[in-house]
Amino acid sequence: MNVLTPVPLRTAAALAAVVAESLESVEAGGVVLARGFVAGETVVDLLAVDAERRPVAVVTELEADTAAVVRAIEAAAWCRETPGLLARAFSDASLDTTGPVRVVLVAGHLSDRALSLLRALGPQAPEALECRVFELNGERCVSYEAVGERGARTAERGARSRPAEGAPVSREAVAAPRETGDDEAAERARRLIERLETLNFRGAFPS
Repeated sequence: MNVLTPVPLRTAAALAAVVAESLESVEAGGVVLARGFVAGETVVDLLAVDAERRPVAVVTELEADTAAVVRAIEAAAWCRETPGLLARAFSDASLDTTGPVRVVLVAGHLSDRALSLLRALGPQAPEALECRVFELNGERCVSYEAVGERGARTAERGARSRPAEGAPVSREAVAAPRETGDDEAAERARRLIERLETLNFRGAFPS
């Protein structure tokens, strides 16, 4: 009888390592460029590039609360504000920084407040996935469960991609009702998004 045995992850570093190993399941054709990349006043746990050479910032947190969501948004803001610096830092990767940087929040568990904030931000929220590790017949399996509308789109895209070697992946969209989120974190996130929208406007209509 085949039994899936949960494998607990004890540290955020362990979660980041799992995501790095199974990055193909998060981003088809993705390649890790750096770990623990300092992006302004925040840290991107995994900075990667997708198959079309566009940057992908992955923020990981074992127990993700609203602070993790805000950290992901801050990472997106920094990457959006400093595309030239990002391109120079990884000049060998030939990054395409002309479009928006994809940001993914991967957590062992997302709190109700984090989920509420993601829902409140709507399409402007970072993509969010919950990651779980299992063992089956001595082999390790990694499962990514999509959260929210953007996460569901990630799941659909990932379901068509080839799973990373040694890391079979199953995905499932989740849209359960949640409690009210943290107002202060939501307001901080909205201010960051307003700044991103301003940058987009300036980029479209340069002075």
